Amino acid sequence: PSYGCMFEAPDNAQLGDNVAELYGITKWEPPAESLDGNAESPNSLFHKYTNIENIGNFPEVFTEGEEVVFTEKIHGTNSRIGKIASIDENGQHVFIYVAGSHGVQRKEFNENGVRSLYWEPLDEKTKKLLDHLCNDKHNVIIFGEIFGAGVQDMKYGFENGKSFRAFDIAIDGNYIDFDVKMKLFSDFEIEIVPILYRGAFSFSKVEEYTSGDTVICDVKKAGKFKGREGIVITP
Repeated sequence: PSYGCMFEAPDNAQLGDNVAELYGITKWEPPAESLDGNAESPNSLFHKYTNIENIGNFPEVFTEGEEVVFTEKIHGTNSRIGKIASIDENGQHVFIYVAGSHGVQRKEFNENGVRSLYWEPLDEKTKKLLDHLCNDKHNVIIFGEIFGAGVQDMKYGFENGKSFRAFDIAIDGNYIDFDVKMKLFSDFEIEIVPILYRGAFSFSKVEEYTSGDTVICDVKKAGKFKGREGIVITP
């Protein structure tokens, strides 16, 4: 749950004023988790996904009537898989597959030979898409969410297994157009996060779609919490 705080309003304050700096309020960043040797040496080309900010902090970022897409924010763990430039033991430039969580590049196997959760989305379908876009020329990253049993307190109908849904692609550090990435995901049969709405932006539409049941599975199988964690708005 997210709990609010009550503060006395500053003198001459108006509704909608940003008082974060006045009160010294900053975005909370979770402490780094213990990786137990599962971290790989980072590669700057394998960049993490941009932080998704709350629209309440940037109410003017979209204009009324602008075409946008709302997708369901899945309650899981952020994932990225890619094919990026590297140098092998002979000093030759090569392109290699990589995988990781939001901020950490992960080894494929730990010291006990157990494959990392974050390498699981790197299957034949995602490899084919990465190969297609990379073509031994470009650094490519697919971003998505891993969810299901044992990931968070929402199972989304997965009693034992887990799943992966993609939501973005970056080529050489640039995120690609929405329709282009949707066609690529479709052509390579890669599942995507649920699209809830596409049309004109308005705050009434944001309010309409932010709350509600998850559409990933039957709500009776969703787990303890059956609603949406939120929505992500994409221009």
